[in-house]
Amino acid sequence: GASGGVYSLIAAHLSNLILNWNEDVLIIRPRLRENKTAKATHGTLIRMLKLTAVLAFAVVDTGMAIYNKHMYDHENTTGYTAHIAGALSGLVVGLMVLKN
Repeated sequence: GASGGVYSLIAAHLSNLILNWNEDVLIIRPRLRENKTAKATHGTLIRMLKLTAVLAFAVVDTGMAIYNKHMYDHENTTGYTAHIAGALSGLVVGLMVLKN
């Protein structure tokens, strides 16, 4: 039903990671002394973990789809056009809209 939209959101997250790679620092470590400001740390680690999670999901899901298509061809009724179109539209719209 909604798998095209799910792939669109995943691809939009990937385009957000690509466009905002340098600005994406997540963890703010408060300083214990009052005269120091908060500091952003571990930005590269967080970016790499996000990218790894999105790419791992995409690779595993694509691998499972190919496996199911070839192993259960006579029982498989899944149409993959919506998946591909959703991912492409999410990537393109994300690249146009999500830039900071």
